[in-house]
Amino acid sequence: MNEFKKLTNGLVFSFLFAFSIPIVQAETYRVIGTEVAEEGTGLSWDSPMSLQTAISTAVDGDTILLKAGEYDITAQISLAKAITIKGGLAGIDDTTLDPSGKTTLNAFDRTGFSYIFNVSTAVADATNVFENICFTRAYRRGVYKSGKSHIAFSNCRFFRNGVRYLPTANSDTSRDGGGIRLSGGTSSEAYFEDCLFDCNAHTNFVHRNSALAGAGIYSSSMKHVYVDDCDFFTNGVRNAAFSNHAQVGQDGGQGGAAIWMSATPITVRSSRFFANRAPGRDARGGTVRLTGNCDGSAFTNCLFVGNKTTHTAGTRTSCGSALCLNMDTSARRVEVID
Repeated sequence: MNEFKKLTNGLVFSFLFAFSIPIVQAETYRVIGTEVAEEGTGLSWDSPMSLQTAISTAVDGDTILLKAGEYDITAQISLAKAITIKGGLAGIDDTTLDPSGKTTLNAFDRTGFSYIFNVSTAVADATNVFENICFTRAYRRGVYKSGKSHIAFSNCRFFRNGVRYLPTANSDTSRDGGGIRLSGGTSSEAYFEDCLFDCNAHTNFVHRNSALAGAGIYSSSMKHVYVDDCDFFTNGVRNAAFSNHAQVGQDGGQGGAAIWMSATPITVRSSRFFANRAPGRDARGGTVRLTGNCDGSAFTNCLFVGNKTTHTAGTRTSCGSALCLNMDTSARRVEVID
């Protein structure tokens, strides 16, 4: 059974109480944009809220519904609650989707903040769920996840995040996860179903120490990451003139043009990787790169076409255009099926 669906379909939060306390029913809040003429209660589409007000009002277990359209994101959104955020609604009821598409959260490459969402929820065994949302043009990455809660994305898009880097060499020390960066400890899991990662960290010019490491997804020391029926297209550096220092050079090639798992097992099923590009150096590279303890990772029914690892500098041992494995011991195993 699909692990994503086990967590997101029929998710139940159970609470044990020493005394008889009334159970508070989870609430649903409705949002039509980052700004509204007058803040409503959010309890109906006739009285909608702004996005930030809904985030501030919601508590663990609540749901926020976003009307389809483009939302101008002018500041980072911090989220430390186990809530569900669903986009793409037509705004006439709580289930009808707008045929025009998703809710797009657009940061327009603003340099004053690094992420669209900074998710730090620390509720054990709870899950932050995002559905039908496009995260685009965040300066450093679309979403940053920390905290020990799980996180799940369904029918989401991570588009053109992390395409601008700081203009001074060595000034940007955070180079990982153009689409999303995952952390949170060995009890935390992440789920992606029917998602698209395209054009993240897709730039012609990258300064030294500002280069990609997992342009689509980067994960550090998570329990497990699951990727089902997702597409990774044209992530990573494009058509750059490589050199040793100020451009895509000495430290410019970390690898993982689409995905980098650091000490995080990953299961990828029925997913496609097309035209992703990683500059590589010193045995780094690959469309997908696994380092540390990623034991038990598996790739089933996946397609890799037209991906490339380009040597930049250092020892000419850049590895694999599809998979780059640099795990901590030879006892670690990765399964590739079909």
